[in-house]
Amino acid sequence: MGVTAAGVVGLAGALALGVVPDGVPTGGVGKPAPAAAAPGLVAFDSCEALRQYYVEQALPEVTAYGLGGGPVYALDAVAQSSVGGSVARDAAAVSDAVGSGETGTNVQEAGVDEPDVAKTDAAYVYQVVEQALVVTDVTGDAPEQVARFALPRGVSGAELLLVDDTVHVITQGGSDYPIASLGRSVVADSLMIGPVGDARTRVVTIDVSDRSAPQVTSDTQYDGSLVSARQYDDVVRLVTSDSSPDIDFVSPVMRTRSGDGPERLTAAEARRENRRLVREAPLEAWLPSVGDGEQLTDCDEVLRPADGSGYGTLSVIGLDGTASDPAASRSATALVASGDLAYSSTDQLVVATSRWGWTWGVELRREGADAAEGPETSLHVFDLDGLDAVWRASGSFEGGLKDRWSIDAHDDRIRVAAGIGYDSWMPEENAVISFAPEGDRLVETGRADGLGIGEEIKSVRWFDDLAIVVTFVQTDPLYTVDVSTGQPETLGELKIPGFSSYLHPIGEDRLLGLGTATRVVGQGERAFVRATAAKASVFDVSDLGSPTELDFTTLQRNTSFNPDPRAFTWLPDSSTGFVVSDEYGSRRPTAYVTRIDVDDAGSVTLSEAAQLRPYDSYAARTLPLGDGRVALVTLDGVRLLGLSG
Repeated sequence: MGVTAAGVVGLAGALALGVVPDGVPTGGVGKPAPAAAAPGLVAFDSCEALRQYYVEQALPEVTAYGLGGGPVYALDAVAQSSVGGSVARDAAAVSDAVGSGETGTNVQEAGVDEPDVAKTDAAYVYQVVEQALVVTDVTGDAPEQVARFALPRGVSGAELLLVDDTVHVITQGGSDYPIASLGRSVVADSLMIGPVGDARTRVVTIDVSDRSAPQVTSDTQYDGSLVSARQYDDVVRLVTSDSSPDIDFVSPVMRTRSGDGPERLTAAEARRENRRLVREAPLEAWLPSVGDGEQLTDCDEVLRPADGSGYGTLSVIGLDGTASDPAASRSATALVASGDLAYSSTDQLVVATSRWGWTWGVELRREGADAAEGPETSLHVFDLDGLDAVWRASGSFEGGLKDRWSIDAHDDRIRVAAGIGYDSWMPEENAVISFAPEGDRLVETGRADGLGIGEEIKSVRWFDDLAIVVTFVQTDPLYTVDVSTGQPETLGELKIPGFSSYLHPIGEDRLLGLGTATRVVGQGERAFVRATAAKASVFDVSDLGSPTELDFTTLQRNTSFNPDPRAFTWLPDSSTGFVVSDEYGSRRPTAYVTRIDVDDAGSVTLSEAAQLRPYDSYAARTLPLGDGRVALVTLDGVRLLGLSG
């Protein structure tokens, strides 16, 4: 979260919290964009112009080891005081409690479903268990498994989307950056890991109209790593990022494939050869494909933003989620840019990309980059209409994003909560920044900065006119930020020990915070923070200028809540929640489902609802069935949890 898989997951989860557990481009462009494109968006006048553009974007990134410098790193990020006194401002957006989506998953945005390891239609539960789709009837007093359907070969680590009587199994085949080859840097005497291989996103469509006899109706692969998958009514939308052109690069630790002998390449020779390979690579090496090599889009359908955004191809793919072969009627938009983070509302999609990555020695640094540069993030905004996604605007800012929860779209504005500064783990400060489209450019309209000086963002929750941001280093400042206009304004601040990694609206202008209790060990420069236990807090934000913590409680020492928001469920009618928890630091780590109850006064209590096998805690989910029962889904099967008592 004696080492078991669950123990490792629990410990890794605790470490990820940042605490120690207790125990300018040319190339022939200029053709008007297709009619569906946003004004100012540029297409290419020929396939060769497109190929040349890819080459120009890629050449500055070529190293002795190929393209890129490793995985894109997203900022992990990202007892009372008030700012500006008491502010009388309406917090009605927080007054409503938020329950799970229609298929049981706790989602970021209402009306936008997310894939997960288990789904329900209230009568059946569908889950992935190893390499099988398991269907369980939950209409009776006891769950009854009705099918265990073997998934096609090679499907692993899959998640599901459920559209009526159709299950879409989505999995990642390969990775842009697998740990596949080790060697020594010629420039710096250190081990190097090079990006190799191609990533593919696979969608297996299964008809479950006969729950006892599921049938595969299509099995399609798309070039590129999966950035996100979302469902909007009958539409399934994939965002993929293909940043690994099909080029057989060389490296200093390889031998040449031509000549009269096994001559070893120097770093300079390898880089020159890799630059030649990039200049001569055909278009097919750059453009993503679907299925057995069919081009995902035609050359004249590939667009680029006004400013160069890398050599990768960002594809937004709309699929009919009710079709037996969704790929047959797909809609695809391709943009020459790279993306690694996506947020979606029901009508807008925002894809973010960062130039920042792990630096694996001098040779792998971006050519001409200043070593002291901080992260820069680009945002690409798409308008959504059925299967279609129409690129609207792009922009960038100096800073990094913790995760997709750091992004929000409302009306005609895009808002982000960002870490600012060189050190991604401990940014100089944080800011809430607002953007608005001006033509095809996304322009900053204002910001509220100075949040969490020297701290990292731990959680963010957005409402129509309000943002709640939690940062942490030794105490937990919770900030309320007015985002009702294009100029965000900090309203209030609350400082308490520990921090909340996830915030959930539970009604009555209250938020439930799930996170970690901490204590400071040592003094002065030797002081550090220890995580002590999982912590649940209830916050009152009815006065946005002076938020308060109504109550908090913790589990026993050396515990943590599962950091995946999909492992949490809130039932508004009963003011009850369930979250998967781990206990670590012992020879026999345990895992269980914790029940959370909040009364009318805002008091919170925690109790054990069910035991789990430690190995299974990462896959455990609690899915509300809509009749006062909750289906606890684990790799062992399905159990029913009642709410009485």
